Amino acid sequence: SRVCALAFFASSHPLLIGPICTLHWAIMLFWLVRLESETNLVQQTNTAQANESTPERCQSPLEILSSFVMNAIFAFVYVFVYFNVTEEPTRRKYWLFYIVILVQNTVFIFSSIDSATHAEVYWTMVISYGFFFLGFAFMFIYFKWFHPSLKFATVDGALRHMIDLSPPRNSEVSVQNSGPICNGNASRAENPQESSN
Repeated sequence: SRVCALAFFASSHPLLIGPICTLHWAIMLFWLVRLESETNLVQQTNTAQANESTPERCQSPLEILSSFVMNAIFAFVYVFVYFNVTEEPTRRKYWLFYIVILVQNTVFIFSSIDSATHAEVYWTMVISYGFFFLGFAFMFIYFKWFHPSLKFATVDGALRHMIDLSPPRNSEVSVQNSGPICNGNASRAENPQESSN
């Protein structure tokens, strides 16, 4: 979706695609550096509160440079797709990022309509929007039913969750047995008191 919209825009405006992608990269780089500095500040504050006698450790120039290069690489990837670089909730970030991408793709496609044939515009819109919403649907399915935070004690509990479209109940989320649950083990996982007797 993103590559299709960028390629369509680049075919009509070859001199503008570089500066626009560079601007998107710079904004993402600024965001990543800010996010990293906030994370480091919170960690330093927590460390200072836990251990007041330890002096603060400054980063070496090599660590600063390697961190900047890594953020620059991630920012380049963010021109095309979002992925999480820190362990934290991501729902709002995904929403914000993909809304921005949808708006950008729409601007790219509609600003290039004048220099393309009707068939090119039609197929670009079908491919770009079709893959965008297909990818969005797959993300919804993944986060709704297959995310690792959704753990079910039985296959039956997972299937009922999929059919109901409701959040898991506490009894379904707690996993009693760390190994795989087969038909013979399902009743023991649901009734742990019986299995201990």
